[in-house]
Amino acid sequence: MQGWLATVAVIKYQQSLDLWKRRHRASHASTGWGYILLDNAKANAGHFVSALADMQRGLTILDGTLGSQSRRYLMAEIAYSHVLDQTDAHVEAARMKTTAEQELKEFYRVQCADCTVSATAFH
Repeated sequence: MQGWLATVAVIKYQQSLDLWKRRHRASHASTGWGYILLDNAKANAGHFVSALADMQRGLTILDGTLGSQSRRYLMAEIAYSHVLDQTDAHVEAARMKTTAEQELKEFYRVQCADCTVSATAFH
């Protein structure tokens, strides 16, 4: 997504992040996720350097609030790896993505250890 639509997306996500920061505080999990959403939009608009810097902030907030083994944190790491790949850091991006995907798979596996039907089957 490039052009005016990408610019509008960045503006709207920035407005949302500002609201989350006012409503929750700067170190709340919703604010951390807001950084990830905003910076994914920035990356889609071609602003990779800015996106990486702020995505790191979002990851730090998510790690501090939800932990690095939470579903949302792992999904944010995968999003970060996509942006990292766009900046030609292919090896680091691939390593990060592979690790996060393996941990996310394990997360889903243990979520319903005693269930007869996995909750992921309903998605």
